[in-house]
Amino acid sequence: MKQMNYKTRQKALWDMFLIPGLYFLGCFLVFPFFKSLVRSFTDWNAFSPDFSFVGLKTTLSCFIMTNIAAIKVNLVFAVVSTLIQTTLGFLLAFAVYYMTPKWRSFKVALYPGRPPRFCSGGYVEVYAEQGYWSGQYAAAPGWS
Repeated sequence: MKQMNYKTRQKALWDMFLIPGLYFLGCFLVFPFFKSLVRSFTDWNAFSPDFSFVGLKTTLSCFIMTNIAAIKVNLVFAVVSTLIQTTLGFLLAFAVYYMTPKWRSFKVALYPGRPPRFCSGGYVEVYAEQGYWSGQYAAAPGWS
């Protein structure tokens, strides 16, 4: 059996690591993005299988004056959750970087990869209990 040369082996390794990554990227990021983009132009309410194309009507209705409360809640949620996660991530990275040699063996236990999502989940629950969202989690009353 003939042995592969260096360039062929490097290309095979490159493909072996690149193709699964691109597959998962497509499955979990690209496909859902375009699927939700297409659904944003419909009047689908997530509970019935029927929907029809309405164009920019739903997008433009998000910015009318009656939906200011929903936009405010979304902006506050986005800003606060981003600040919490960024701050926790920075503090953890700072702590791991400046560890003394004695404590460096605990780096694996301290580094979870990113700040946990439970910080922002509790925020949503508080707003839901205060009645900012209807029972179907619609952005504004009257949406179905």
